[in-house]
Amino acid sequence: MAVWREWWAEAQTGSRQAADPSSAAPTACPYLGLASYTVTDRDRFFGRERSIEEAVSALQGATTSGMFVLYAASGTGKSSLLHAGIAGRAATHGLTWGSTKPWSIETVDPGPDPFGALTRIFPGIREAESSDDYRTVLDDYLADTENDALLLIVDQFEQVLTAGAHDATRDEFIDRLDRLSRVVSSTSTIRVVIGVRADFVPECLQHAPLADALQHRQIVLAPMSSEELAEAIKLPAAAVNAELEPGLSERIISDLDATRVGHNQSVLPLMSHVLESMWMHRDQAGNLTLRAYEAAGGIEGSVNRAAENAWKVLDDDDRAVAPALLLRLVQIGDGARDTRRAVPRAELLRVGGADARNGRVIEALTTARLLTVDDAGLVTFAHEVVIDSWIRLHNMISANRASNMLRQTFERDAAEWDRRGRQSADLWAGDRLHDVIAQLDDHPLTPMAYSFRRDAIKKQERRKLQKRGAVSAIAAFVAVLMVVSVFAFRASARSDVLASSAQFREVLSTADRLQQSNPSLSAQLVLAARNMQPAETSRVLATQDAPMATPAVGHENAIYTAAYRPDGKVLATASGDHTTRLWDVSNPQAPTPIGSPLEGHTSFVTAAAWSPDGAMLATASGDGTVRLWDVRNPLSPEAIGSPLQSAGGTVYVVSFSPDGRTLAAPNDDGTTGLWDVSNPEAASLLTPPLAGPAGPVRTSAFSPDGKLLAVGSDDKTVWLWNVSDPSNPVIATAPLTGFARAAHSVAFSPNGQLLAAGSDDRTARVWNIGNPAQPTLEGPPLTGHTGALWSIAFGPDSQTLATASWDGTARLWNLRDPSRPRSLGQPLAGSNGGMITVAFAPDGATMATGSQDGVLRMWNRPTSVIDAHTDRVMTPRFSSDGSHMATGSVDGTLQVWDTSDPDHPIARGRVVVPNGQIDNLQISPDGRTVLTTGGNDRAVLLWDASDPDTIRPLGRLELETRYAYLMAITPDGRTLVTGSSDNSLQFWDITDISAPAPLGQPLPVPGDLLTNAAFSPDGRTLAIAASGTNDITLLDSSDPSRPKMLQPLTGHTKQAESVVFSPDGKTLASAGDDQTIRFWDVAKPSEAQGIGDPLIGQSSTIRSVAFATDGRTLASGSDEGTVQLWDTTNIAAPIKLGGSIASIGATRWYIAFSPTSNHLAAGGEGGAVRLWNLTQRAAETRVCKNTNNVLTDATWDQLFPELPYRTTC
Repeated sequence: MAVWREWWAEAQTGSRQAADPSSAAPTACPYLGLASYTVTDRDRFFGRERSIEEAVSALQGATTSGMFVLYAASGTGKSSLLHAGIAGRAATHGLTWGSTKPWSIETVDPGPDPFGALTRIFPGIREAESSDDYRTVLDDYLADTENDALLLIVDQFEQVLTAGAHDATRDEFIDRLDRLSRVVSSTSTIRVVIGVRADFVPECLQHAPLADALQHRQIVLAPMSSEELAEAIKLPAAAVNAELEPGLSERIISDLDATRVGHNQSVLPLMSHVLESMWMHRDQAGNLTLRAYEAAGGIEGSVNRAAENAWKVLDDDDRAVAPALLLRLVQIGDGARDTRRAVPRAELLRVGGADARNGRVIEALTTARLLTVDDAGLVTFAHEVVIDSWIRLHNMISANRASNMLRQTFERDAAEWDRRGRQSADLWAGDRLHDVIAQLDDHPLTPMAYSFRRDAIKKQERRKLQKRGAVSAIAAFVAVLMVVSVFAFRASARSDVLASSAQFREVLSTADRLQQSNPSLSAQLVLAARNMQPAETSRVLATQDAPMATPAVGHENAIYTAAYRPDGKVLATASGDHTTRLWDVSNPQAPTPIGSPLEGHTSFVTAAAWSPDGAMLATASGDGTVRLWDVRNPLSPEAIGSPLQSAGGTVYVVSFSPDGRTLAAPNDDGTTGLWDVSNPEAASLLTPPLAGPAGPVRTSAFSPDGKLLAVGSDDKTVWLWNVSDPSNPVIATAPLTGFARAAHSVAFSPNGQLLAAGSDDRTARVWNIGNPAQPTLEGPPLTGHTGALWSIAFGPDSQTLATASWDGTARLWNLRDPSRPRSLGQPLAGSNGGMITVAFAPDGATMATGSQDGVLRMWNRPTSVIDAHTDRVMTPRFSSDGSHMATGSVDGTLQVWDTSDPDHPIARGRVVVPNGQIDNLQISPDGRTVLTTGGNDRAVLLWDASDPDTIRPLGRLELETRYAYLMAITPDGRTLVTGSSDNSLQFWDITDISAPAPLGQPLPVPGDLLTNAAFSPDGRTLAIAASGTNDITLLDSSDPSRPKMLQPLTGHTKQAESVVFSPDGKTLASAGDDQTIRFWDVAKPSEAQGIGDPLIGQSSTIRSVAFATDGRTLASGSDEGTVQLWDTTNIAAPIKLGGSIASIGATRWYIAFSPTSNHLAAGGEGGAVRLWNLTQRAAETRVCKNTNNVLTDATWDQLFPELPYRTTC
């Protein structure tokens, strides 16, 4: 292996000399695609040395006899480790301590007949009974070899455990395998290793021998590390004298990481397949490039692309029979993941009686290496990743899952019927047979299944004839035929409905799958599903939280920089296609190219930057030059002067000083040039290039006052220079450290107080530079990306940060409190490849990103997502006219909002409460006063918000509570109720809010801690929820100085958390820890009683409930992160309105309706605030306005090749 280690070191350092093209273009592909490595591939099996050693040590060190179980997630290389790793070691050096004598290797492929596969290797095992018999079986086998030890591998063991195998056959196979593995002999040795997917471990535990193996002899295969993946990518190429373009392996690994974090864990077969596909697109020198990677479809797309190319080879007749064949190769799971199954080729040829067409399909897919045919004639998918990644096949399975499961079970039982001698007792009858007749009439079946169905129908007819005699039998026979005909007719009608429903579910399921990875496309698919079933509204409303993008194409390679002109109307993009483009983005939903691209650079354009006045543009390139352009007329930009030549190679970025007189240009040699561009026709270096970093400088930025220049380097540091005098720059402080890899991007906040930097180590860090000589790190690193961070940008408010990563996403961060950074909303996703650059428009409402796919995307930030706080936000409160909203957080901040236009709330006054925490707040009906409680303060704090821009303290209302949670105001604003102690109430006269006066004496109420209260619309009834009791307390508060206790409302099985009255005051809703919502008739509070059954629709504590102004809609927020809407038009029978309008699991929600609009406000964990518009048309308009050109005909055909295109907007 020394030569491989040497090649690896050379691949890492790039020191290996370029090969001669004539010898560097080998024809043999060093990658295996979807095929697993076999024992003969052991010399090119890289990246798993550690796992091989661990497995061999486990086999050598076993202290008990019995089977070994190697388990791993699908797609982590289990089969390859078994064969090329463990078997490869056994075949060359054995598995015996102190010996290198080779072992014999045998493999059992379970297929449809696992026991038959075992007896072909060990003919005598069927008759073996005693331990001596099994020892003889092993000795007989080894007698025919030159070895005295055997490694027996049983791979794909999940095939034994799936529903396709009968229990008796399965149990006998496992038992005999176990007994063989326990042979103890002085002359022979055996090790039995079974490989099984980790998700089948629960099924293994149902069999005692397998459970014993898992307990005592398990081998766990972990996913490969980044370093091991790099070996698996680079060393096979090095073995055939091929090279990889710099950055290619890092890109592949970054994409693998993003895929693994998302829905697909099968990363190794995806990697191997894309590498094999890339080999077909290698350059003339035989090397692998980023262009080849993109041509292959990338990690996520290569398998689907290969499958679709094979599909195109088939003619229409072949395509018509293909689904029946493909579905037979899938073991469709009932509540479990679908798996591949092996089927004899002869059986597949006979399906539907179309031997020739079936043969052409098998041949085409085998040629494409999607199917394999072994020596025994068994056909199977090359890997289960084909099932996961081939969209067309996935849709075939989803569209008819129920009928395919029925067909699968029917054909399995038909085969078993034949194997058992076609006994009449095994034939289907009754409803099961009727289901087959109705649902499988148009499904091609195996010949055996046709015989099975024919004999089953005959048997059923005979039974009826025997019961009724000859005449009656004839009538019965006719009746049966009529029933079957009617049943088939009705089934056909139902089939149309089910087909439509299945299509709807398929589209919606795809929308759900894409929601995180491509929210723009997901939202368009939600609209398509809505058009199929107009009643589906909740999914449409849920799109409001998603960022959405309009794509713009024009570049032919990656976009490295997107930069706004200072007025925000024009955008410049720099690309790997050697050009810079200008775009009219005055309408962000319709970005339009301006004129022709700026050309002149002879290599990739790394960056573009505008002068502060927007009259000049600077571009930088891998050709080592910076070019200046006069762009006063964007339609006809003109080059200014000669290119500025760097002495240090590639110029990675350019940035103008705020006065526009200086241009910084970092270089590949670790220096940064400062150019005087006050006269751009004769630009010149102000000083020798700034030196210091020990690696290439990737990024630079000037502070807003122009006094500081920050640069980031491959040496993992960020340097700060004092450039107050750019002709005499000096180092401002010691380099900033902390990154594990290159510092790839830097940005100053517009207020000049913060410096942010992003790194290839997938994190970002923020420093306070109020004192540039002593920067201080603010809070922990920003984590969440799974790829290198190449771009970072501040929003105009200095409190929002964006990071763009090679994981294909951009993330937003709330830096309102930089010491406690919080992720803000959903990541911006949808690019095909890494997201390389991100920029805020000057107004902050729109963002631009550029990606490796060469697409510019203009993002609309969701207005429903409000950036306000850094910790849990309690229930928002509205003034009675809806013009103002107040939010309060346990971070101690109170924020007042202008919500006169609730679709565009405006932050007004803000204050930090002295006790540092807000647990409850109320706003007076006129909006002029806000009341807060929180922490251990034992007081209500009063705030004057009559000028919403300036919130002033009014005073304190002292209480005797340990925790001042409870607080409510009557709708007329004249009375306040608070806790007096933790289980007593106090009413207050707040007619003069500056001097609250107690009304009567404290009133004890049931419960330990009063948590929630609500007044009826007329203020005459008060409902209270408390811990320590499951009941709702009702009080007559018509005379608040003498409140009267009414009969409690009983029914909840755990404590209630929230109570609310309907707008007409006739109904009370309550919800709580028992995960139910209950309604109460309180038209006469003294005679209150329950209404209907409790609502069950959320699977965790329901924290809050709220009625819409018209009383026809109820919203409920839960700890699981759902916000559910209910139609309460008929309060006795409320109807659940679709699913949650919030992402499940995002946060617990505290909710409130606006009193004057159809808007719902919510406060949640981590500072989350939402303001949803519940008018469906508004949500639809936003999707249509901001996702132009996303759902094209081509995209639809790729996702749903069998469905007609559905219009959306």
